[in-house]
Amino acid sequence: MVFPIRFSSFSFTYKSAERPALQIDELEIAAGEFCCIAGQNRAGKSTFCRVLSGIIPHFYHGELQGSAEILGVQTRAQRIHELAGIVGYVMDDPYAQLTRAACTVYDELAFGLQNIGMPAGDIHQRVYEVMQQMEISHLAERWPALLSSGEQQRVAMAAVFARQPDILVMDEASGQLDPLGAASVYEIARRYKDEGKTVLLVEPRLDSVLKYADKLIVLHEGRLVANGTPKDVLREGHLERLNLGLPSYPRLAKELAARSLVEDSIPIQLEEACRTVQEALHGAG
Repeated sequence: MVFPIRFSSFSFTYKSAERPALQIDELEIAAGEFCCIAGQNRAGKSTFCRVLSGIIPHFYHGELQGSAEILGVQTRAQRIHELAGIVGYVMDDPYAQLTRAACTVYDELAFGLQNIGMPAGDIHQRVYEVMQQMEISHLAERWPALLSSGEQQRVAMAAVFARQPDILVMDEASGQLDPLGAASVYEIARRYKDEGKTVLLVEPRLDSVLKYADKLIVLHEGRLVANGTPKDVLREGHLERLNLGLPSYPRLAKELAARSLVEDSIPIQLEEACRTVQEALHGAG
């Protein structure tokens, strides 16, 4: 099995901080895995994303120990622009991700493709494909700085998606989007996974995203506390112990099980939750 992402005896401490913001003894993420990352504020989620993108240690400085590898190469040994061709990083603040060097959305999306040396004819086709995908074609001639925050988030995502990176990292990137907009982003991420690409998604709305995830990674106070299938992690009770709250379907199943209406189960998909309710109704009848 190919592991494009590996952590070993890793820790990173920001300058002037008293303790590491992130500590991971061992973690391997396989090619084509869709990983959801959960945790409270200051759990280390954004630090995790910054390490993968190379922003740590090349922009955010501090003490880095151990190993973080992308495709077998230490992130500290690669420059940010080198990693940018492999890792697509969508931040939670879209305005911070805009280049501010483009006067139109079209130019904003073309800018990154020009930087990686894509031929002009291919750039034009790719930009229009991704604008249609993200439903922002009507914004093509708009000035990015004057867009709404939700529109800017779609543009920032489109700029990353256009490069078609092997690893997609999104740090609460759907925060500025309504539920329908967020759902469209999850579907795009799922298609990336189906193409064999690796997806890591920090997302507080677990109800909406867990059905896509192969793994649920839980961080707490900078440490990796859980890493497994969503059902295994939920069954072990990590989210409840950390006061993160169970997603709706598992919470419903747990309440029904507590009333002896169903056997203990962890539904993730809507269809699974419907079967759980049907079981409860059949038992009650």
